[in-house]
Amino acid sequence: TKHILEILTGIANRIKPYLVIITGDIADASDSSTFLQPRKQYKLNWDEYNKTLHESGILKVSQIFEVPGNHDIYNVEWETSEKNYFPKYTQHKVQSMNVESFLIEGQFNFISINPVKFPYISAPLGMMPYTSTSVLNEFETHFINDNPSVSNIIISHYPHYSTWTAHPSKMEKIYSKARLFLSGHFHPRTKEIVH
Repeated sequence: TKHILEILTGIANRIKPYLVIITGDIADASDSSTFLQPRKQYKLNWDEYNKTLHESGILKVSQIFEVPGNHDIYNVEWETSEKNYFPKYTQHKVQSMNVESFLIEGQFNFISINPVKFPYISAPLGMMPYTSTSVLNEFETHFINDNPSVSNIIISHYPHYSTWTAHPSKMEKIYSKARLFLSGHFHPRTKEIVH
């Protein structure tokens, strides 16, 4: 949490971006530093995230958009579950846990995809989620293809190669429509801003 606070404070004070995108793993899904334990949701993790956002000052200068990562939904039984803290703590109103999109300045169409269907199990089985046909079809409808001045930008916690589907060629075709793909799922050992 300390290094996240330092990063967000630095971004808020120096860069002051219009938009900050957080690509998941907001919560640790752990109540201790014990590595080998079942992962599940703890309200304390989410309270810490909320506190960090406020202390950093980032909310005063930027809009925040988050996508859920595997740690954010481990052992959540269903989307409307009381233990699904993601939609309760995000800074934007979550329309769908699977696919959302928003357009900025008529030029940048951000499309977020979370392939996970509930119930969502803990690691290691939850590390490479399956993208269902219904999520893939919904994802495709959020692209703006009839306007060349609009750039489609995909946001996902999971890199394209860390998910699987019954329709890999369709998935590849959809992903190829994007100008940019922002993802998370990696845990760097040092703080860094990648651009």
